[in-house]
This record gives sequence, structure tokens and C-alpha cells, in this order.
Amino acid sequence: MLTIEQLIQNIKTSSSFSDCYAFVVSNGRNKHIFEYYQDDILIQTSYEEYDRLVKGTAHKLREKVGSKDKYIALRLPNSPEFCILFWAILAAGYDLLLLNYLHDLDSAIELMAQAGTETLITDQLSEDISYLPPASLIEEASDFPLNSVWGDRIALCTSGTTGDARVFVHDSAGILSMVEGLVLLSKKTDRWLRFGFTEKCLSFLPFNHVFGLMAVFMLTHVAGNTLVFPTGMAPEVVLECCRRHKVTQIISIPLFWNAVVKGLYRKIRMLEGKDALAAFEKMIESSLEAQAAGVELPPDYAEKLKLIREQLLGDDIYLGCSGGGYIPEHVLRVINGLGYYLSSGYGLTEANIVSVCNTENVSERVTGSVGEAILPEVIKLSPEGEILLRGESLYIGVLKSGRFHAVDYRSGEWFRTGDVGRIENNVIYIDARIKEVIIGPSGENIYPDTVEANFQDLPGVRELTVIGIQSDKYKYANLLLELVPDANLIELQEALRGRMVKLPPSSAISNVLISLEPLPLSTTRKVKRQILAQQINQGSWPTMTLSKYIEEQITANDSAQDTKIETSDVKAVEDDVKISEEHSKTSSLTDQENHGTTDSGLSISEIKETVKGFFAEALDLEEDEISDTGHFILDLGGDSLSSLTLLNLLEKEYNIAIVDDEYYSCMNLNDITSLIHQHVAGSGKGDKESRISLETKVRSPEERVDSFDKIREIKQFTKRSETLLASSDMFNPYFIAQESPLKDVSYMNGREMINLGSYNYLAMSGDPEVNAAAIAAVEKYGTSASGSRLLAGEKDIHKKLEAAIARWKRTEDALVLVSGHATNVTFVGNFCGSGDLIIYDRLSHNSVIQGILLSRASSKFFPHNDYQALEDYLRQHRDDYEKVLIIIEGAYSMDGDVAPVPEFVRIKKEYGCFLMVDEAHSACVLGENGEGVDEYFGLAPDDIDIKMGTLSKGLGTCGGYLAGDKLLIDYLRYNLPGFTFSVGLSPALTGAALKVLEIMARDNSRVKALQNNIAYFLKRAHELGFDTCLAKDTAIVPIMIGPDDLAFKLSVDMMEDGIIVPPAIFPAVPMGQARLRYCLTSAHKPEQIDYALRVLYKHLSRAQGLLN
Repeated sequence: MLTIEQLIQNIKTSSSFSDCYAFVVSNGRNKHIFEYYQDDILIQTSYEEYDRLVKGTAHKLREKVGSKDKYIALRLPNSPEFCILFWAILAAGYDLLLLNYLHDLDSAIELMAQAGTETLITDQLSEDISYLPPASLIEEASDFPLNSVWGDRIALCTSGTTGDARVFVHDSAGILSMVEGLVLLSKKTDRWLRFGFTEKCLSFLPFNHVFGLMAVFMLTHVAGNTLVFPTGMAPEVVLECCRRHKVTQIISIPLFWNAVVKGLYRKIRMLEGKDALAAFEKMIESSLEAQAAGVELPPDYAEKLKLIREQLLGDDIYLGCSGGGYIPEHVLRVINGLGYYLSSGYGLTEANIVSVCNTENVSERVTGSVGEAILPEVIKLSPEGEILLRGESLYIGVLKSGRFHAVDYRSGEWFRTGDVGRIENNVIYIDARIKEVIIGPSGENIYPDTVEANFQDLPGVRELTVIGIQSDKYKYANLLLELVPDANLIELQEALRGRMVKLPPSSAISNVLISLEPLPLSTTRKVKRQILAQQINQGSWPTMTLSKYIEEQITANDSAQDTKIETSDVKAVEDDVKISEEHSKTSSLTDQENHGTTDSGLSISEIKETVKGFFAEALDLEEDEISDTGHFILDLGGDSLSSLTLLNLLEKEYNIAIVDDEYYSCMNLNDITSLIHQHVAGSGKGDKESRISLETKVRSPEERVDSFDKIREIKQFTKRSETLLASSDMFNPYFIAQESPLKDVSYMNGREMINLGSYNYLAMSGDPEVNAAAIAAVEKYGTSASGSRLLAGEKDIHKKLEAAIARWKRTEDALVLVSGHATNVTFVGNFCGSGDLIIYDRLSHNSVIQGILLSRASSKFFPHNDYQALEDYLRQHRDDYEKVLIIIEGAYSMDGDVAPVPEFVRIKKEYGCFLMVDEAHSACVLGENGEGVDEYFGLAPDDIDIKMGTLSKGLGTCGGYLAGDKLLIDYLRYNLPGFTFSVGLSPALTGAALKVLEIMARDNSRVKALQNNIAYFLKRAHELGFDTCLAKDTAIVPIMIGPDDLAFKLSVDMMEDGIIVPPAIFPAVPMGQARLRYCLTSAHKPEQIDYALRVLYKHLSRAQGLLN
């Protein structure tokens, strides 16, 4: 295989296309030139077979064409036939005229007349012109025709964007010079050529296009790489081709990349909703920042981006380049942010490829620059800023009426490109075409390409352009839109307003026009601005202002709207309001209120009023603070727990069950109202299409949130904190600094306190034997694992702890992580994927909910401990999913109850699911020896698939663990992001936890003491008449208080009496169900328990006015 240097030397010593072809075949030996699917069968053509076909076809051409024409016109799509005929035409001694396959035959005939040829090779039939079909020409031979002098010229045609198409001639010297320049790019990066690697280049960009000819066709041939042909040009077909063939290079025009981004955004919008786009764009920006800084992305982002790449173009793309037109910076940012490499290039039919952005620096690639000149000595700027070129790669003349007109831009005059640009630190920026620059009333230059980029991907717009329209002596920039049928004008207007404010004053748009005819496009899908501007200024192109267009649409639809509203169908309301946000009668929910009613007699107005009250209750806001379109979380300050509160209120009020995906995809007052209306009206489902579509408020600059004190969530938190603190004389029972281990007592400001707020269930934290083990581990291993265990942080003590946990939990293996919360987040977030289901108890811990939010799986909760509801759902829907993960807790920390685990084991076995049990509060507490729910219920070792627990409670240290089959744990050890990308557990914690397990194995007296204290506390609490919720055998015993402020105050009052017991208030628990959470340990004494309960009784009685 040739080195880069050898390849460059071969090009330098080539003086003709014949020489070039010879080393193409030599360099491609034992490789494939083509790869494509035909009838789902993979077809691969070797360079050797290709050579025989080129030679045989050259013979056939000499036989069929003779010497009547100097040029042969080739009009074929990208295909093996095109490639064979390209070389065969030259080898047969003819020059080559490349025509665009998408041109109609009239255009082809005109260009052929300019070239002075009548010989056309094409696969389309026509009665008006003779042609040669490729199938009649292609055959094999072992040698080229005798005495054959190769053709030396290739004629390319302009696309006609700025006027009539023309024919420009390049010779072999110019094309080989350009090929050499492209190969030289590999001196700076290996993106264009990798030594020893066969690239697969997508053959999407037409080979008659200068980038397609040079960067795709010629470079692939010269480097001995492979051309991949898609089976069609539809976007989904091309994307599938890239994935299926593992394409590594895509060189295409902006149209392609714009379509990729547009399709991706559309897919996200359709599958996940508009709110998901903001999260996606945040992820893209994080990716770009990480790439620029040279650091790794967070594992969840990296995994999500990898998944998107795999589903988009595949994950093998090593080079992406856009040439032939302006590509919006937004598109560059998205593609590069996904983890692909995409840069811009600059080329002209007359001048070949001038420059490409060839850098590994992502910040430079996304600026929109077209990089440094491939041959830097051939470019400069005129005083007016026009880019001027000369050099070996420029065209040598034009063809007109069959005659060749020579030019000399190689050593003589400079070629005027017509492009306005800048050169900064040798980097080229293209601003616009000179003839298309709009000189505004203030004398500023408005560059259409730059302004158009701001309006890419407008909803409902098929094509757009910016043109200058003359008024008196000035030109004004107008945005001209071609709409798709049934465009949503409300959505379009909202998007336009948002984009307009982003434009600098120097690029201001004076008006928005709607084109009443399809916009004229060039063969590379660019709008023909000059032709269009000329016709609009002459009044011969039909347009209408956007405002006028909307008025006419409203008038045309008024009668239809009246009819639709009478149907009382919410879906019809959406169709009506689709016409105009300015037409307030149809864009306001209030005008429907007296129309639709449900079977139960409820009107939309009544439902909305009730729902608004529930919003206020769940969010702790006044009803007048609830806007119709404010998002529950993003705008109104809700969170996952308050959203569950709202869901609970809705289901109880209307006696309905709402699916998670359905609920979380509509989170404002109007959408929830529509959802409830659909359910109570009998449809049982709130379709997205039937939601009430309302206008979005356009915010003024004064309404911007640009400082922390303006953030709604912070303001609400501050207000609520002030209210609660006022109820306790400004004393805060949270974040109380302790000065000792937390056992039965702890010390605060030198004062001994009875501590009933600690998770130190077995009083292991602070135990002298455990302390000594921690110190010994520090002395041997240091204070930190000092790295991920996968790479450098593994210690033998880690393995000992995991083995001890596996024995304790009766599993084959275990894995320890640095945080219990993070253990749930990373496992739940990564165990299931798309096509799977996570179904979980409604009272699951926040760590489980956060993991579900990260997962690509579907999710649904079932009512607390309601295994019958779980079974009912699985009976109907189990086979809708591949994997199903059931998540419960062994003991629940807010109510203190134990889950009926055997019933969940039965269900998981019957329906083929995985069962995960979070034993944060049941391990070390339940069972004869504190082994948790397995021992408590007498379960078999493999009844629970994933046993999760923490080290921070009964085990007295800090961290989390997963225990289960060795097959699972081995997989997690290498693939669980929260483990592999995190530092290992610190030696001190590891040594201490290992010692705790050793103590528990030899002596269960602490477990027995804890269980005795739990029983005694419950007995005494019930004797005093306290409501202990669902508490049974767990170390957390809640006592129901009710109002948040009362629970808060009682906690503070008890602290004054020497007792620490924290309050649990909304949103940790439902509104109005605040409680004090008593946490018991093995070290507590009966007299401490008695005293604590008597003090609570005293304060609670006084507060309730019941003290005698």
C-alpha cells in the first residue's frame, strides 16, 4: 500500500489522465472500488474487474462513436456505469462533458450545443435526440484500444444560481493539481486519507458537481478507496445506506446536512415533544464545549449522543465536509456536537476546490469559515473585498457555440469569483455573492446567505430566500417564504418573531413575503435569487405580505370555524385556532367553555377551574399565578414530586388512570385540561393532536430572566423558606452541625441531644472497631482510590468488600459504588433501553425517578404496594416490551412500611420480568441477622434479580452496592457509567464497611436491639394516640402531623428540649401530610424513647389547644 508521500509523488509525475488511471488501478489492487446493494444482495466490484470493464467500454466507444465528435456528453446519476464510462470516454480519446442528471433534456441539448457535440450517453429515452444507453457500451477487455491517445479535457457546467449556465473546461494538469492539493490535506489531519485504511465514501453528491468530481470521485479513485452507492436519494434511504455500509466519508452540499439536522429535529419533536429539543440543544453545546476543552463528556451525554449517531448516519463517519454553498452555523454546531467531524469547503466550477476547513479544532470548524486555501499562493482579496484566484487548478477556457475560448488564470490575470469574503490569519470566510449583496438605506451591506441562516428550519416553510426589493433609491431586505400546504401560521409567526430579534440591526428584515408560486431552484437546490429579485422588482412574480396572507386565510376559514366549534370536539378547536394567533376568538380556551361537555355533564370550563386549583395546591401558588400555557416544571417551578402530587389529585378527582407518557407530555393547564376532558368524555386517552393549541406569549426584554434573584424557582423557594422560618422564630432545623458520631445521642454546640434523625441503624458509625478498620485502610491504601477502578483505582480491599456483600446478600457477586443515590441513577438509567419498560412503585425514591428520566425506556408507576394493579397491567401489556424491570423498595422511608416482596417475586416470574429491590432501609434492619427482605420473607437467593443497597445506613459508611448474578455484575463492572467513569470507593469507607459485615456475621445482637427498639417505639406511640402511618418493622417510624408549618415548628420546639427529629414536608410528602420522621438505632434506650414521645405529645397538644 502506498504511503502518502508515495501517492503525492505518483500524482506529481503524472502528466495525463492515462498516467493517473494507471496508478489508480495499481493502488487499488486487491480492494473494492464499488459497494452497493441490489435486491438486498451486497455487490462489490474489485479494482481489477473495474479495469477490465473500463478497457472493454473504451473499445466499444471507439467502435460506436468514431471520430465525429471531440466531446462526449455523459448524463447519468452517480453509479458504477458513470465511473466506468468516465474513464472509458477519456481512454477512447474523447474529451468529457459532464451534465447534471437532474437537468431536463432541453437544458442538456443546449449545453451540448455549446460544447459542439451530438453524442450523449444517458439512460433516459427521448424521441427528440439520439443517445447511447450505457448498457450497450459496457463490456470487458484485457487492454485499451491500440494507438489510443487519451482525452485531456473535462467540461463542467455552472448550476445557474446567478444566471444562465455556462460550460467551463479543465485539463488534466489542473485536475491533477487539485487532486494533489486534496491529498496534501492529510499532512495536517488524517481526516481525508488514513494510511493503511480503506475509506468508504458516500456517492451522494453528483459527480458533475466540482466537489463531487474532485473530493468524492477523483480522491476516492486515487487513494484506492471505495465508493458506496445508495439505492435511492430519499433521506431515509441515504441514512440507512450510511449505517448499513459503515460509511466513513460524506462530502456533500449544505442541502444534505441541512436535511439531516432538520430530520433529526423533526424526529425529536415528534417522538419526545418540543421541550426535548431544548435538552437536546443543551447536550449539543455541552459536547462542543467538552470537545473544545479536550475533556470527556459526562457518560450519560456520551451514551445518548452515541445512540443518536448510530441511528442517524452510523457511528463510523470520520469525515464530513460541506461544499458548494453556505452552510448555517447552527447545522455545523449540531453535526459536530453529535460527535461527527463536519467542516466547510469552498469551491467553484471555474476554479475547482479552493479551500477546506481542515482542523481538529472544533471551535474553528463551527465558525462557518471555509478554512485555509489548499494552494495559498493563488488567492487574494480585491480592495472591495472580492475573492480573486489564479493558479494551476483554474479552468483554461469556456465552450460557446462549439468553439473553445481560452483564458489564462494560471500565471496572468486574476479570476474574479464574484464572492465577497475575508481572510483572517490565512482563514477564509465567505460573506455573499457581490451581485446579491443588498445595500440598505443606511449604506450597510446585507449578505443574504448570512441572514438566511438565521431562518433555517422555520416550521411550515419549504423554501426561503432573502432578496433586495427596490423602493425609491434604496433596496430593502425581504424574507420570501414558500409554504407547505396547511402550514400552521401561528407556529410560523411565533418562530419568526423569535428569529427576528436575533438579527443585528445591520441585517434587519423589512418585510416577510409569501410566494404564491414555488421558488425557482438551481440544480444544486439553491434559490435563484437574481432571477427572482428581478421578477419581483418588475412585478411579475406573485407574492403577498404575511399579514395579508393570514387575513385572507382567516376570511376563507371563518364559516368552517363556526361549524367546527358547534361539534364540541376539542380536536376541532385545535384546527380552528391553527389559522391565526391574532384571531383571538379561536385561539382562546375561554370561548369553548360554554360548548363542549362530557358524558358526565362536565364542561371544559369546569374541568379547567378544578385543574387550576390542583395546580395551585400542588405548587403552593395562588391560582392567579397559574397561566394557561405555563409549563408545570419549567415555568411554574414544579418538580418530579409535585408533579406526582398533581397526578394523584387528578386521578382521585376524576376516577381515572393516566399513563405516564401521556401525562408527562402535556404539562400546562390547557394541555392537562384537554387530557382530562378526553378521559372523562370516554376516549380514555388524551391524544397530542387533540390538545388545545394556544399562542405563546412573546416576552419583552424587561421580562428576561438574567440574574439569580429573578429565577422563579429561587423566588418561590425564598418565599416559602421565609414563611416556614417565621413559624419557628427564624430557627432552621435543617443542616444542623453535629460534633460527634450520630448514635443514640449526638453533640450540638457542646450540648448532648437525643438523636432520632440518624440512619446509623446499628450504631456502627463511630464504633471503635470500625474506626480502627478505617484508619488501618487509610494507612495502607491512602485516603483515595485515586482513579476509576477500571483503570488505576482497584484495591484488593474493594474485592474483599464485594465478596463479603455477595455472601451477606446470598448472590454470586456484587459491585460497590461511591453513592447510594448515584447507584440507582446509573443502574436504572442504563439497564433498560428503547423498547423496554420500567414499572415502579409510586413512592419510589428520587434516585429511581432520576434514573428513569435518563433511561430511553418507557416508564409507568403503579399505586403504592399495589401488586394487583401491576399484575393487571402486565397481563395486558407485557409483550408490548422486550425487557420489563419492576422496581420496589424493601422498606419505604416516608411511611415506614415493608413491601409485600413475595407477591412481586411471583409476578416477575409469571410474566418474565426483572425485579429490582432497593434495600436502603431494609438491609441491616429486617430478618434475624439483618440480611434484609430475603431473610425476612424466606426468599430463595435468586428470587430477586437486582439487590441494591447503601453503605450509609446500617453499614455505617457511605456508598452503594448492586448484588446479583455474576454474569450481570461482570457486565456492569465494564459498562455501568456511574461505576466505570467514577472514582473507586475510598479505602477508609471500604475498610470500615468490610469490618461492619464481619461484626454482623459473628454477632446479631445489634440487629436484635434495633428490632426491640422499633417494637417498643411503636407500642408507646400508639398508646399516646399517634398516627404512625404504615410503619411496621422498619427503623423509620413517621408520626403524622399534617400542616407543613406545624411539623416545622414542632421539630424546632423539640430541639429546644434536647431532641433531634427532622420534619418531612412538601414536596417530599404530599401537601397536608407533613410528618416527623423518627429514626431508631440499636443504641437507643427505652427511657430516651419515652422522653421523646412525651415531649412531642406536650408540644402537639399545646399547638392543638388540647393541653389540660
